[in-house]
Amino acid sequence: MTLVFFALLTLALPAMAGRADRPLVFKPSALVPVENPVTIMLAEQIRFDERSTSWAVPDMEMGLRAGDYVATVAAGGGVFYLGPDAAFYRGNAGKQMNLLRGGFWVPDDGGEPRLFWVVGIEGARVAKDSQHLASASPMKPQRLGLLAALSEKRQEGHLVLFPPAVDRIATEKLGQIVRNRMASDGTP
Repeated sequence: MTLVFFALLTLALPAMAGRADRPLVFKPSALVPVENPVTIMLAEQIRFDERSTSWAVPDMEMGLRAGDYVATVAAGGGVFYLGPDAAFYRGNAGKQMNLLRGGFWVPDDGGEPRLFWVVGIEGARVAKDSQHLASASPMKPQRLGLLAALSEKRQEGHLVLFPPAVDRIATEKLGQIVRNRMASDGTP
């Protein structure tokens, strides 16, 4: 089910770009390398719950695994912090999770950080649920095949920036980690 979400999202990216309530898509050519990379360490996993308002759509969860997130590129008025391989996860709440390359974006205006993922199959993994992310295994060839086919439709390497999260507790937690790190080294 989650892979279907990523599949539909990948196909719909061009149509959704620019809408405030939809993910923003950044082509690799629009990304500017960061001159002085800053690293922000997440000591623990941060989970974002997405509660559905429809009986037909299951509750989802997404999040970031613990690890070092490095400022790699800038675009859209902010900086993208890319985590270790398969750092971003998303799936139906309490069920199988897809792990992909991703991290978080910090806006230059000091607003709240937002999650992003990198379109592609590199390092894609799957876990039983969000409690078993550490034991995630590589995606099976048939699942990778679908993701790869979708990724090859001119989307490989694009960054997909999610709209601001509804989960205010998780958003504030990530925001506080970012603010503390920036204050510790005087980064604006």
